Amino acid sequence: MPHRVRDKFASYQLIRNVLAAHALRLSFCVILDARRPDLKEAWYAVMRGVRSSELRTRCQVLTWQELAGQLPRIVQQFLQKKCGIIQALQ
Repeated sequence: MPHRVRDKFASYQLIRNVLAAHALRLSFCVILDARRPDLKEAWYAVMRGVRSSELRTRCQVLTWQELAGQLPRIVQQFLQKKCGIIQALQ
């Protein structure tokens, strides 16, 4: 279950989006920066609270670094210049 901070759920945006994916029977992919392990941990905290294995399989996590390698060169250059994001080594 996601942790609480002062009687409020942390990562409520992630919870809200997973609930929307469930209600609409859609998939959901969160894209995060691999340099932020706290965000990845928050994602897995939310996923630990999802009981439906079918819903868990429709929810995914991807890092910008993983995605960068699949993007056009000009977008890769933009991500590197603006955000310092470079393609993850395979």
